[in-house]
Amino acid sequence: MGGLAIYQDSLHINTLNPASYAKLQSTAFTIGFTNTSTNIASQNSSSKATRNSFDYFALAFPAGKFGMAFGIMPYSFVGYNIQNKAQENEFTVSRQYLGDGGINRAFFESDMK
Repeated sequence: MGGLAIYQDSLHINTLNPASYAKLQSTAFTIGFTNTSTNIASQNSSSKATRNSFDYFALAFPAGKFGMAFGIMPYSFVGYNIQNKAQENEFTVSRQYLGDGGINRAFFESDMK
C-alpha cells in the first residue's frame, strides 16, 4: 500500500509516521541488521554468497509536549564483486568488476502531543 504506516503505540518507534512520536511515554531505540546467504550451483560448480548490511538506527524520546526522534538509514547501497574467466584464442582472459558505496539519510523529526 505504498509504505502506509499508521500504527502507533507508546513503546515502539514508527519511522514512517512521525505523528506517532507524540504518543511515546519513554525513550525507545531500534537498530536493524540484515544477513543474506545465497547458494548458486551449476552442473560443474557451486558457490555461496553472503551479504551483511546495516539497515537503520533510530532513537526516540518524549520531551514535554513533544516527541522527538533522530537516526540514520541507508537510502541506497551498491556492492558487487564479479569475476569471470574466458578463453579468447590462445589466451585466458580474466575480468574482475568491483564496486561499493551508497547514500545514507540522517533524520530528526518531532511531533506535538
